[in-house]
Amino acid sequence: MDGDQRIVTFDLPPSSPLTSVRLLWPILVVLFFVVPAGTIAFTFALGSAARANSGAGVSSPFTPFVLFALGMGATLIVFYVFNCRRLSKVRRRQWDDFVTGQGGGEHAVQLESLMRVNRWGFGRRQATWNKMSCAVVKALRTSHNGSIAFIPSKLAKQLESHKAPPGLLEPEPIGHSFSWAQGCAMVFPLLLVGNSFVSRRLHGVPWGWLDLLLAVSLGVLGLSAVVWCTSVLGEKVVALKSTKGIVKAGPGWIDSHTPKRRWTVEDSVLIVRAMTPSPRTNYQAFLLGPQGMLMIPIAKGTGPAFINLWQRWTTPEPRLDLAE
Repeated sequence: MDGDQRIVTFDLPPSSPLTSVRLLWPILVVLFFVVPAGTIAFTFALGSAARANSGAGVSSPFTPFVLFALGMGATLIVFYVFNCRRLSKVRRRQWDDFVTGQGGGEHAVQLESLMRVNRWGFGRRQATWNKMSCAVVKALRTSHNGSIAFIPSKLAKQLESHKAPPGLLEPEPIGHSFSWAQGCAMVFPLLLVGNSFVSRRLHGVPWGWLDLLLAVSLGVLGLSAVVWCTSVLGEKVVALKSTKGIVKAGPGWIDSHTPKRRWTVEDSVLIVRAMTPSPRTNYQAFLLGPQGMLMIPIAKGTGPAFINLWQRWTTPEPRLDLAE
């Protein structure tokens, strides 16, 4: 980026190997075609069985139900296995292309290994993550002359216009960066759950497990919506910036709150990765260092929260002595 050798254009395979539409179409097929067709067939079969066995006991009419359940279960399993295999092949091909494009370098192989373990490594000890992160950072900094940041080519030009200003940058809490798509994803479930809950209360339906589940869901969704609105408005209105953020960033260092860990430009790197192959994708940033990995959602990568973090990490005047 404009001669700054510490920042490298680096197109990692996206977190999701396919766009949302291509990723979800098998599920949509099941929901809109297989399930309705199976339900209609089951209804007719159940009616026929009931008429044919009206005087022959009560067990025979349940045969269609058992067949329906077995058929739908088998269909769902087949679609699940098919979708997993499809995604695995695409992901494997993308990583093979990435490693080949990087000349088969150790840093590319190490990154692939870390990303693969990150998908399936639930419950691993922190020491394991720290060791793997250290290996990746060492390989990256060795192969790219001590670089501290690796960003997709689509973000390079935008971040070029957000260079760190000269002089000392004060440490600042950094919150989430949200997109409006995320807001809509919270609003629609909130409206559906809220409408169902309020409707049941207005009609005097006695409280039951469903009502308790709706109430809990409404509370969680409502709290998420409040946090989202506060975070979005807090980027524009200082008075509403009431949270301490997810990290604290200073010139050349970033601290996490829980657990307390620190990444610095001396021993860590910041990597930005696309979430999907879509041209209008969101991004995620993650820090890698001796302290392990920290994921940070950054939406489009151009919000004030991420720009503040970016400028502090890439400042030409790091001040590690200002870290508390």
